[in-house]
Amino acid sequence: ATTRSGASARFLGFVLPRCGDEDLPTRRVAFEAAGLLLYADQILRQDPAQGFALKPSDSLVEIVNMRKGMTTDAYTGDVVVEGAPQFARILASLIVPEELPALLLRLIKAFNDVEPESAKMAALLTDLLLEARGGPIRDQVEPVVRALREMLAKSIKADTALLALHALQTFAVHHLLPIADELLKCPVPHESHVTRMFQTVARREELAVPLCRHVL
Repeated sequence: ATTRSGASARFLGFVLPRCGDEDLPTRRVAFEAAGLLLYADQILRQDPAQGFALKPSDSLVEIVNMRKGMTTDAYTGDVVVEGAPQFARILASLIVPEELPALLLRLIKAFNDVEPESAKMAALLTDLLLEARGGPIRDQVEPVVRALREMLAKSIKADTALLALHALQTFAVHHLLPIADELLKCPVPHESHVTRMFQTVARREELAVPLCRHVL
């Protein structure tokens, strides 16, 4: 396999939020770009000599089929809410472990995207990827929590902020105490967005008691 940095994941992180864009042509191009990036990644990892003669994986074919359904004029559903879970499941099966952190950090930066639906897609994908793949990235708690905290300190859309908080809660299911320790590093009295982060984690029943014991 070819060893690479997280460069391709960062490129993918620029493209993925646009898969929820309200503008149909933008959404179509974003899906095509994401598929091509993932296909190029497959070629580089499996058989560079074959190039584009290499058969795309079943997951890539699923993205193509998904694009056909979500980038037509007839599509009237909520592109982000309806499409993100399936999209995240595909991504979780394709992204290699060493590139996941770079992808997550790039997606988090898109939470304040000027296009609200793109920002929402970025937040939903972050939440769903953390749910599926957050367990093994214990060493990324500090940068991920810091990135979430920095975004929540900004004036982002209310629905995106709620999704960002839910992503933190999801990550805390995997790494509660390290995340609590990161939040405890914040200056006291805590700023309102830090307080909301603590509160969101504590709202999950199985996290509330261990969080309180750790903090107190």
